[in-house]
Amino acid sequence: MKITRNTFLSLSLLFAASVSAIAQEGGAGKRPAPDDATVTISISAGGVRFSAPGGVGQVRLEVFDAGGASVYSSGFQPGNVRDWSPVDKQGQALADGSYLCVVTVRGVSKRMSVKQGTVMIQGGQASLQLSEGDAVGSVEAEKSLAQVAPDAAAAGTILAHDGKVGQVISTSGALTFRVGDFFGGKDRELMRLTPEGNLGVAGTIRARGGILFDDGTVMTSSGLSARMGAGGEVQPLVAGTGTPNRITKWTDGAGTLGDSTVTEAGGNVGIGTSSPASLLHLAGPAGVNAITLNTPGSQKFRFQTVANVNNWGAFTLNGIYNAGWQLDDTSTNGWFFKLDTRGGNGPVAENGLWLYRIPSGPNPHTDELPMFGVTTGQAYFAGNLGIGTQSPQAKLDVTGDIRVTGNAVINGNIAAKYQDVAEWVPARQKIAAGTVVVLDTTRSNGVAPSGRRYDTHVAGVVSAQPGVILGQGGEGQVLVATTGRVKVKVDATRHAIKIGDLLVTSGTPGLAMKSEPIRVGGNRLHRPGTIIGKALESLSGGTGEILVLLSLQ
Repeated sequence: MKITRNTFLSLSLLFAASVSAIAQEGGAGKRPAPDDATVTISISAGGVRFSAPGGVGQVRLEVFDAGGASVYSSGFQPGNVRDWSPVDKQGQALADGSYLCVVTVRGVSKRMSVKQGTVMIQGGQASLQLSEGDAVGSVEAEKSLAQVAPDAAAAGTILAHDGKVGQVISTSGALTFRVGDFFGGKDRELMRLTPEGNLGVAGTIRARGGILFDDGTVMTSSGLSARMGAGGEVQPLVAGTGTPNRITKWTDGAGTLGDSTVTEAGGNVGIGTSSPASLLHLAGPAGVNAITLNTPGSQKFRFQTVANVNNWGAFTLNGIYNAGWQLDDTSTNGWFFKLDTRGGNGPVAENGLWLYRIPSGPNPHTDELPMFGVTTGQAYFAGNLGIGTQSPQAKLDVTGDIRVTGNAVINGNIAAKYQDVAEWVPARQKIAAGTVVVLDTTRSNGVAPSGRRYDTHVAGVVSAQPGVILGQGGEGQVLVATTGRVKVKVDATRHAIKIGDLLVTSGTPGLAMKSEPIRVGGNRLHRPGTIIGKALESLSGGTGEILVLLSLQ
């Protein structure tokens, strides 16, 4: 569409009104001083680009159609570059025709200037409507946009800002940084950035945090290649070749990698061997310690396996004494563990794992004393062994019960605190200690409290704490003592009891009494089969409990 003279006059009036409004914005209705800022217009990949190189603070772009109607306005935005795709305020493509573009520039000093030019839209594509002579239409040349043709070969360095990012642009060739006497031709180049993106410097590059690349790798100050972690930490980036399964190590401070003596194969780690046969396999030449432990204070050394009955071999020892294994405190009066496979050496002529004590004296290491050892299913202990006590008073001192599955062979004496022998016997009821019991005639192998005088079924006395217990206890059983010294409940109501008197069952349930002899052929005899035992204490009357030497007869 061709812009007529009348149409252009209408646009000029609209332009004048816009300038008047801007002048009022400038303050107190005063027209701002003229500004010679140059604003360029050019066709870009996205449509039309407007730029105002120099000290520009804000730019506003307005577009009017041939009838003078406003079709687009960007409003004032920071920066000195504005890109416009040929669309209206609603983002719809503009119809074919000529459009007047008005650019208002507000400098950093708040001074404003207005430039304008014409753009032709054809099939959604924009093109410049170049001027002939000194004017574009009826617009003076100094008020027009500086049109840049697509094939312009102008060379320059431009400072620009699109409102988000500041830019330094070389319109042709590389961008260099130079210092020195420019006007005298004595300046020199210090840095060059080529159109391909290559950067060269004449001196040293200083980077406090390293150099980060697009793939996440970073070059550190030490010259090592690394990778930047998610938290900004530098992680070494290892690359290169080496022996399979051999763990790599740094061989110097310049980033050189090489093989270590540690091998990892199939989840096993080997030191000194390339074929580890266990989780940790140590192998070394003769005469060299495989492991040295220095754990002062409260530090500990632990061998541990997963809790599994099929998981064996937390710590396997192979070798002989001279090239074997030893945990050693070599100080005088110290201790050490030793795997002794020599046999026939010292006071213990057995192979096995031993705990030795290094005594004090002129020859501490030649007089080593085996204190504890385990060999071929046997154990040896040189001192007193306490179980449940930290102060054993005998070779084996146990605080608590002892259970033996099998036979107990004793080559010596049994020393019991209590002085009676009792056995577990079934009973139909709970019977108190000291009660005299008789055989229960209503059941086999049972007892019940006595209740008849001179009962020949007498079986013994219920014991509170026997010195020796026979049989296996359980519910519905009582401990019946048949020999030894035990407390017995007695009745001295009819006859006082003196030391040495024989005791029998009485008419009072569970109580014993003094036995009175009968005459047989002129002799005084006690009834056979009724005697419980002899009184070791006396009771002058009533009922009570005395110590009795049991002796059933």
